[in-house]
Amino acid sequence: MVSFSARLLCSVCLCGTLFGCGSGEQISAVEPSIPEERLVEVLKDVQLAEAAAMQCSPAKRDSAIGAYYAVIFRLHGIGREEFEQSLSALLADPGRSARVFGRVSERLIEEEAQKED
Repeated sequence: MVSFSARLLCSVCLCGTLFGCGSGEQISAVEPSIPEERLVEVLKDVQLAEAAAMQCSPAKRDSAIGAYYAVIFRLHGIGREEFEQSLSALLADPGRSARVFGRVSERLIEEEAQKED
């Protein structure tokens, strides 16, 4: 059986790869409303929530995701609209997407290493 950490790492890497691929041209000059450093922390929590929700039965997965997102938004003091705008702006910029998702991956790896110590 593949460990939770390994699945999480694969998920983060896949997201970073998918969102980081692009033609290299700047599509949008829209800035995310959430500052980049804060967005890294929010997306880190989103990745953890998505991975945790995958442990739920398919019938309960959607409600679990909704509950996790509500907690994440409350924890970071943001709204769904602000998160969606920031994510859309991020994904419109492949270079920034790769950088941000790379930092999310680094943070997750660092936290996992601290748990193992």
